[in-house]
Amino acid sequence: MKKQILIIILIIFSFKSNAQNHNEYYENGALKKSGELNKNGEPIGEWKAYYENGKLESIRNYENGLEVGETKVFYENGQLKGIGNYKAGKEDGEFTLNHEKGQLSYIKNYKNGNLNGEWKAYFENGQIEFSRNYVNNIRTGESKSYYENGQLKLSGSYYDGEPTGEFKSYTRHDTLSAINNYLNGKLHGETKNFYFLKGELHSVGYFENGHKIGEWKYYDTEGKVIDTKFY
Repeated sequence: MKKQILIIILIIFSFKSNAQNHNEYYENGALKKSGELNKNGEPIGEWKAYYENGKLESIRNYENGLEVGETKVFYENGQLKGIGNYKAGKEDGEFTLNHEKGQLSYIKNYKNGNLNGEWKAYFENGQIEFSRNYVNNIRTGESKSYYENGQLKLSGSYYDGEPTGEFKSYTRHDTLSAINNYLNGKLHGETKNFYFLKGELHSVGYFENGHKIGEWKYYDTEGKVIDTKFY
């Protein structure tokens, strides 16, 4: 038993002896980074980075030069900026970012370095800015964006990273501003545009693979056709 304990102590001592403390400094002499390097010169264990004024900038963890585990980043005022997780040097798990005054800025998720799942972003007033979905770094599914007053700005869906199907745009006064249709990332099908204030129909026409085609009609605020164009 004593022999086994001695072997463990020797292994730990050997590991420690191969690790070297490493510090980096700003030109003014202030500490910039502090941690340990293995015998190959790769960062290992906990590393801390600092702003030039001495405030903590980040805490990161490494295994053989690759970032692992939880990472914390701070604003210069000491407020927590964000928390994320790494696995073998790649983002893995939930990442959160805060505004400088502490309000949540976004939440997004990664798997093996790729965006996976929902990404939500928020304005400083706490209102949601947008919600998106990703699979292996490719935008997919329903997507919505909002104004700072909470009104819906844009809604639509993505497939294989490209907008597809119907997209609706709104003014900050909650009236429709446009209805567009997409196919393979290009405008395709009927498009309607509306006047800004009251939402009356302004124009209607069609796109084919991103190009206007056929008859386009333009209306006044009373609903009367005031112009017609052909493409």
